[in-house]
Amino acid sequence: MIRLLDVTLRDGGLVHRHEWGRELIRELTKVSSRSRSNIIEFGYMRDEAFRVDRSIYNKARQTDEFIVNDGISEYSLMIELPQYDVRMLEDYDGGKLKHIRIVFKPQHREEGLEYARIARAKGYKPHINPTGFAGYSKSERERMIDAVNEIHPFTFTITDTYGILDYPRLREILSAIHTKLHPDIALGLHLHENTGCAYAFAQYYVCEYGRKRDISIDGSIAGIGRTAGNLPLELIMGFVNKYCGTAYVPYQLLEIEYRDIIPLLAKCTVANSKIYYALAAQAGLHPSCAETALKDGVSLSNLYDSLVQAPNAKRVIH
Repeated sequence: MIRLLDVTLRDGGLVHRHEWGRELIRELTKVSSRSRSNIIEFGYMRDEAFRVDRSIYNKARQTDEFIVNDGISEYSLMIELPQYDVRMLEDYDGGKLKHIRIVFKPQHREEGLEYARIARAKGYKPHINPTGFAGYSKSERERMIDAVNEIHPFTFTITDTYGILDYPRLREILSAIHTKLHPDIALGLHLHENTGCAYAFAQYYVCEYGRKRDISIDGSIAGIGRTAGNLPLELIMGFVNKYCGTAYVPYQLLEIEYRDIIPLLAKCTVANSKIYYALAAQAGLHPSCAETALKDGVSLSNLYDSLVQAPNAKRVIH
């Protein structure tokens, strides 16, 4: 089975501090459900005050008013360590918010895996999403998958946090994880558009693994997300409809895309910024190097030298 996971409210919220407004949160949820997204992610869980106009929550029940009871979509929230203590999460109540996605950096690995165990014990379907997984060594990946197989989450997601994946590395990682990951655990993929390859990579992923096991793919409307953005949800919907016989309805996303998302992106996107992120990714550098170059006004003609001279501490892959 192929599942598409709409991260517009969560990942897209990073471009404007999650300040969507109550009505737009409601409308984004409705159109995503009408498009037949399998899972809709409401936002982050954080240990901070709840406001109904932001996609930040401290209780799962705070999403109740936005849930569409159409029998199609399920819902998720994301916990990013150490911003929320999963022990504060209420037990699953039998509703449509079934999924809790756990995100953690390498230094929080053991705690993050324990969070997944706790989420499962509370009745949710846990997803394990280690950040920067594309930069893990082979031995680190193997240790991670051994631990994941023991926990047996609903999904294990390869997250290209820094947008550094190229095709040979993506192919090598996917093959290794598919071979080692328990066949009953869905394999997920979260791509970023730093090099403009997310849609092509997603096509390869669907064609190569969509008939071998359950897979999921993260995407957002118009690819909205921090820095270079994400895989455009409407594009991957059309692709899997054409080649996999699914019944997604991407045109349901287009009106809100042109009315709300594209104007928002126009305000947040720096002119010519994508080439900065693409070159940083090719150099194996953290996206903050591209952000620094943009803020410092480094010209495109001087960008290459600036990136080559970046300190090793900024390199995700050496």
